[in-house]
Amino acid sequence: MAVEEQLNEEEQRVYDRQIRVWGVEAQRNLSRSKVVFVGPPTGVMAEMAKNLTLAGVGAVRVADGTPMAECPAGNFLVVAEQKAREGLTAAAACVETLSAMNPMVDVATVPPPPATAEALGEYTAVVATRLSAA
Repeated sequence: MAVEEQLNEEEQRVYDRQIRVWGVEAQRNLSRSKVVFVGPPTGVMAEMAKNLTLAGVGAVRVADGTPMAECPAGNFLVVAEQKAREGLTAAAACVETLSAMNPMVDVATVPPPPATAEALGEYTAVVATRLSAA
């Protein structure tokens, strides 16, 4: 099977510009990747998650239980309407926004995992923000 056949027509259309830059195989590999963001959703985390989501990473997971009131400043993924909703976590708000940016990416919240190789082993990449040393 040719590498081009491993991306469907919609993926080839949406990611055409990227495919021209880094090639079909790189895009295919990206679409098979699974990234988890652990810790409070900071502005840096938001930028990284946005870029990976728009690029077409296979899955994005946000693992954090920070209440909306404690969401770090600078996170542009959390919008004013979400801040007013009772019980919504900052991670859930980020997931809503990321999902709307690229519906072809599987975006979801997950419970914060313990920082062990076993717990994080299913992910291609782990991005941690503001974790305590304790």
